[in-house]
Amino acid sequence: MSLFKGALIAVSVLSFVGCNSVYCTKPVGEKAVSIEPGEWEGTWINSSMDNPVSIKVIDAKKGILKAMWIENAELESCEAYLLESGEWMFGSTREDGKGNRFIWGRIKKDEGQILVWVPAVSKISDLVKAGTLPGTIEDDGNVTLGALTAEHLRVIMSEDKGVLFEWTKPVVLIRLSK
Repeated sequence: MSLFKGALIAVSVLSFVGCNSVYCTKPVGEKAVSIEPGEWEGTWINSSMDNPVSIKVIDAKKGILKAMWIENAELESCEAYLLESGEWMFGSTREDGKGNRFIWGRIKKDEGQILVWVPAVSKISDLVKAGTLPGTIEDDGNVTLGALTAEHLRVIMSEDKGVLFEWTKPVVLIRLSK
């Protein structure tokens, strides 16, 4: 699985009742993050991943990464998009590497590690029901957010509506090699 997709799915599976997720119709954030390839490229692992993931920066100015891994003896890959809003960075990758919706979460990059927090499905669902955030709730409980404005992102990043992420269950990715 990709670095971000694997991390986001792992947290989703472990954290959410019924294994539901929060998706978005486009990458989350207001502007692309300019990144340094030397800080992101390399081999990364997490205790819940079976195989390491290799990361390559595709476009440093636009914050686009390519993640590659081996799954069932096949080379798999996907692109991850890093965008920011205020002081927060978000990572998004297409569901199943294709399609029209994205798996996403908050990303924090430290020296030699990446922390990933996914949205809390029940809390985001409540905000969609209340009309605070645009989106739909599917019969299976998954939530798909529509286009998010700067104001919607401020709601997501603030604690005014409660903590909207699985803060106590981040995925921690550790760099093995550059």
